[in-house]
Amino acid sequence: IIQLFRYNNSFFPMKFYLYKFLFLIVLNVLMSCSSTNLFSTDSAKTFNQVYQVIGNDKLIIRAITSEKECPFITWDDRIKEQLKLRVDSQNVPLRKPSDGVSSNFPIKTCEINWPTNVSKGSIFQQTLYPVKNEIEKIVILADTGCRLKDADNAYQDCNDSSKWPFKKIIESAAKLNPDLVVHVGDIHYRESPCPSNKEGCKNSPWGYGFDTWKADFFDPAKTLLNTTPWVYVRGNHESC
Repeated sequence: IIQLFRYNNSFFPMKFYLYKFLFLIVLNVLMSCSSTNLFSTDSAKTFNQVYQVIGNDKLIIRAITSEKECPFITWDDRIKEQLKLRVDSQNVPLRKPSDGVSSNFPIKTCEINWPTNVSKGSIFQQTLYPVKNEIEKIVILADTGCRLKDADNAYQDCNDSSKWPFKKIIESAAKLNPDLVVHVGDIHYRESPCPSNKEGCKNSPWGYGFDTWKADFFDPAKTLLNTTPWVYVRGNHESC
């Protein structure tokens, strides 16, 4: 089967309990503010995504992480092995002035090949299973990014799931429990900034840095990335 697809009663005790009550309110507010700020800071800086990709006749586990070191994977609940660094974090300078912004990648890419005679791997509190020997259900995707391009006067409503339904499509496809996902190219589409008068794409990242790749692909595709091996074909949008 191939499926195609384009969230007491005296004065003293009363006063004592009143002060205690007010103290607890103030303390609770202070702790809430503190914990909220710490959490939002950590969540903004931390990113971990692991997925499986097939290439060169190999099944590869790839992890994109903002951590300082490549993560470890545990094979069959017994053997731990660290993924190898593929690409380190970096800031790529402008290729040409029209690019507008430099490409910042505050993440590293790590990977490891599936070993033989291993039935599962655990990483980032996630359990992965190898691709099936017999592929029966395949999801095919193409041209999935949200278009923001000055040259074409094209500004898609990236914030509206009815106008850019990529995440909804991914979640629908995941319910089919596919054996494989094939993306035939053109993932990145946010080349230009969203105009100030366009609410549908307001605050969207743009350019060629990781924030754009995260918005255009890794966030909306997360459900299938977590569960299903992928095959990627590089489109002209991904040409370096």
